[in-house]
Amino acid sequence: MGSLRVLRTSTHRQPRPAPSSQLTRGGLQRGVIAGRELPIFLPRSMLFPEKNGGVHMSSTWGAVIGLGLLFGLVLCGVLLSESLSQHSDPYADEERALNARADLLASLPPFGVLATADEYGDAWPLTVPGVRVELLAGRAAVVHTTTKTYALNGVAIRHGYPRIDPIWRDHPDIPGLKVNIGPLLDLALSLGDC
Repeated sequence: MGSLRVLRTSTHRQPRPAPSSQLTRGGLQRGVIAGRELPIFLPRSMLFPEKNGGVHMSSTWGAVIGLGLLFGLVLCGVLLSESLSQHSDPYADEERALNARADLLASLPPFGVLATADEYGDAWPLTVPGVRVELLAGRAAVVHTTTKTYALNGVAIRHGYPRIDPIWRDHPDIPGLKVNIGPLLDLALSLGDC
């Protein structure tokens, strides 16, 4: 089996020590294989003197270093594959959004116009992900959730529908205020123009 030849390297600009002193001084040594320097440094405890004044590394230590490098490469490959798998496919995100919208549609009553938090973004005034907006006789504007119908205006309240307060979202920046519900009311009232 071949051996790893090692030459002394120094961070100081001093004359090179005699070969016999290579093992007696502290520090690390640069490895040489087949006359080529390697970018690795080895502790002196891994090196053995040769008759010609140089040093070599035993094959046991060579195997240990080789296995260590192999383990490091495998670990890097595993970490890289995990990081690549965390980046989701843009079509998968779109598919999830479509599935969520389909589930919402299936759970809401079949009448009215669909309005969702995805459409309105931060301006979405409710705590539920989506509603159906409807304009009833006499301009009573209501929203249908999966379980209940709420009034959007005073006319709907006078018709006996409960206030929207239980699902009306608090303003995130101004304590005590609610998010503007005007866009949903405008949507409901626009249904009377059709």
